[in-house]
Amino acid sequence: MKKLFFIAGLVLLFAACSNESENMVNNAQMEEATAPVMVHVNGFSVAQEDFPVTRAAQDVTDYTGVKAVTLAFYSGSTEVYKHEQVRGALEEGETLGEFECSLPMGSYTMVVIARGQGDGDVFTLTSPTEAAYTSDHSRETFAYTQAVNTDWAGETHLTF
Repeated sequence: MKKLFFIAGLVLLFAACSNESENMVNNAQMEEATAPVMVHVNGFSVAQEDFPVTRAAQDVTDYTGVKAVTLAFYSGSTEVYKHEQVRGALEEGETLGEFECSLPMGSYTMVVIARGQGDGDVFTLTSPTEAAYTSDHSRETFAYTQAVNTDWAGETHLTF
């Protein structure tokens, strides 16, 4: 009878170990999985309440006041991805306001900053809620944030 309890105990022990290993492998695969994300910055609309003038949304590529576009994704306050495009200094094949990247599966805050840029300007984006010009001048600046979820469904396309 003692042998039967001993063998049953060993079988349960081995079963528990194999489930743990399987879960560890599945969790590791989930952590390494990424999803492709494509972002197209269509345009920012401008409304100024103190002035009677409003302007319809205009595509970033057409509005010459936008000299740089920064795209960033944050998980909480941790920066996961950031890329800046500067008009006139785009990499081959890049279009101002169009981005492609891969992100780990999860939930993020996407931040897009479109801004003017002059010689000597220093602009920093440090969190989903904090950005600053740390040089002598600030420029016309547009900001947009959106919650984004990446999943197994395939590519995530974002246009605004």
